[in-house]
Amino acid sequence: MTDFDRYAWRPLFRIAGAAALLFVASGLTALVLYVLAPPPESGAAATLRFIADQRLSYIAQQLLWLIPSVFAVLVFVALTVAFLPRSPVLTLLGGSLGVAAWTALLAVPTTSVGTLALVPLSDRFATASPVTVPSSFPLPRPSSQRTAPSPSREPSPRLEHC
Repeated sequence: MTDFDRYAWRPLFRIAGAAALLFVASGLTALVLYVLAPPPESGAAATLRFIADQRLSYIAQQLLWLIPSVFAVLVFVALTVAFLPRSPVLTLLGGSLGVAAWTALLAVPTTSVGTLALVPLSDRFATASPVTVPSSFPLPRPSSQRTAPSPSREPSPRLEHC
């Protein structure tokens, strides 16, 4: 790479350097938010309640895990420009791995603790009534109210709760 080429690409390298710093800062910030407000380990209802209670923190975590991938693309472009004259094969291999990882992240936009799609679901869950069972569906009685069937009682010929 000639001196002219280095000078021409300098703005890209500076932008990529700033993008790399933003990438690392975003990841560290997401980790801090995760430690301050850890999500429940299991349970759909518990997870939805957590999202409703910690809405801003949850959305920030999701964005801080997903958006920095754009910063990584800038870094990969700068690395491609920097290494292409020295080793085209390794540049192609590294670029392919970077693009594949970025594509996979965008194809399945989830993080290890959920996805942004759970936010509206959590809103619906929070506004739903505690029990939404159709009236034709019998609720089981607590075990203390259950009675043993008497032997003199004959079984009904029809099904009552279909």
